[in-house]
Formats: sequence, structure tokens, C-alpha cells
Amino acid sequence: MDCFLVSVCYVCSLYVWPARFRAPRDAPAVIARRFVSLAGACTLALAPLTRVLTRPPHPELTAARVSLPPFTPRGLADVMGLHVSLAHASRSVASTLGLAATLFLGPLAHLALDGRLGHRVREVTSLRTLIQWRNFVVAPLAEEFAFRACVAPALLYARAASRRAVVFASPLLFGVAHVHHYFEVKRRFLDRYGEAARLSELQHRASVAAILGVAAQFAYTSAFGAYAAFALLRGGHLAGPVVAHAFCNAMGFPDVSGLHLHPRRYVIEVAYVVGIVGFAFLVWPATDPGWVTGGDAEALSLWAKFDAIDAPRSTRGG
Repeated sequence: MDCFLVSVCYVCSLYVWPARFRAPRDAPAVIARRFVSLAGACTLALAPLTRVLTRPPHPELTAARVSLPPFTPRGLADVMGLHVSLAHASRSVASTLGLAATLFLGPLAHLALDGRLGHRVREVTSLRTLIQWRNFVVAPLAEEFAFRACVAPALLYARAASRRAVVFASPLLFGVAHVHHYFEVKRRFLDRYGEAARLSELQHRASVAAILGVAAQFAYTSAFGAYAAFALLRGGHLAGPVVAHAFCNAMGFPDVSGLHLHPRRYVIEVAYVVGIVGFAFLVWPATDPGWVTGGDAEALSLWAKFDAIDAPRSTRGG
């Protein structure tokens, strides 16, 4: 329940401002105010983890001789994947971003063949507008901090979930945090029709379009959340998930609507297949805790640390 409240607080922080300050989410003033309220939401996201680390350890931890990390700045940094190690952070980024780029090989090939890849890279790296700062810096940092660095270790140390459940279930909280976009999607749909937007038929179409759009976003963000949680638990550093999050925001949901008309469709289709197959084969070895942590897996990788508890459970089929 505490971790669900993280999702609630995160969304509420976006709407905490008085009604007179409300405007479209891309308005610079709205973005700036939301940066401030997100800082508060991220601070509150520490509460479940703090509660778990400051109470007696769960009996399963004691039986498996898995100790709680010390409730100190260094102890929190280690368990949240925030410790200062350039080598560890670099390997985390190389692993997590490399796998994400492999999975997106098809969309990357599409952009490259259309001559749009360079423009996309410049768009991400220029950071000239608040929208770019939100999409490629603040949102990845805030969401990975709250939903991965705070929620994942809290669930594990509280024994509210196994490693597998953290990977596949906790991202649903991340997906739920994007459902509020329904109102923005519906508003944008109706804005295209001006006064005619008052017609009940258009209102219905707008609702359907918003539901479909939000459902697709929920699926996409939950899938990424599962990957980011897996990468954090295995590699033990938040840098990789944050950079991969920025990359996925830059790429967006793969657009295959006009692919059948592309003059080099077969090249792109092969790239899609190679990317998906490559990701499936590489995701386990490329996130090896021993390599990503630099040989200190038992201390820095939650996946390795909880192996004594969750591996036997997996063997039993649980």
C-alpha cells in the first residue's frame, strides 16, 4: 500500500497547484511549477523505503542471513543504486542503454534510412526548451528515482514481493502514474474542433481516443518499467535506467503505420526482427551483476543479494 501511495503522490504533485495556474502541460510555466512539485513527490517517495529500513528485518531476511543496509547516507545510496562510482555507472549505462538501442534497432534503422536520425539526436541533446528538459532529463530522473530506486528495494526488503514480482508487478504503479494523461489527450482532441467540440458525438469520440491512447501508453510505460526494474536489480546502479528512460522518451512508441509503403521496408523489417531477437538473447548476459558492478555483486546488486531467498522459490515454481 505504501508503494501505491508513491504513485498517487507523484500524480497529485502535478495537479497540486491552484486552478488559476492550470494550463496545457507543455506551457513553460506549468512545466516549471511541476519541476518544483516533483521534487516534493520524490522526497515523499523515500518514506516506504525509510520505513522498511528502520524497523526490524523480515523473518525471511533473518533466516537467509540477508542483513538490512545501514540507515545512513552511504547505506541508502547503495541500496538505491546512487553510489558514486564512475566505472559502475558507466557499465550500467553501457548495459542498459545498449540493450534498449538493440531493442529499438528497427526504429533506429527507419530514422537513419529517412535521414532523420541526426535531427532526433540534436533534438535530444540540445536541451533548448523546458519541454526537452522535462522529457529527457527531469522526467527520467524523477520517475526512475521514485518508481525504481525507492519502490523496488522497499518491496524486496519488506518481502512484499520476490525479485520476479518486483520486475513484473511494480511497473504497474509506474504505468498507473501515466493514466492521468487521459484528460490531456481528450482536451487536445477536442481543441481541433473548436466550437463543434460541444457536440455529444465528438465528446464520445474524444473519450474513446483518449482511452485508447492512454491504454497504449500504460502498456508501453509498464513494459519499460519492467525492463528498468530488472536492470536496476541486476546491475545495482540507477544511471543505466535513467539514460535508457531518456532514450525511450526520445524514440517514443515505434510508428509502423506507413512501414508497408516504405521503399526499403524489408531492411527495416529485418532490423526490427534482429533487434527483438538480439535483445531477448542479450538481456541476461549483458546485465550480469558481476560485470556491471565490477565484481562487487554481493554488496551492490539486489538481484545477487536476494538470490539466497528468491532462487529456491523460483526453483519450486513460485
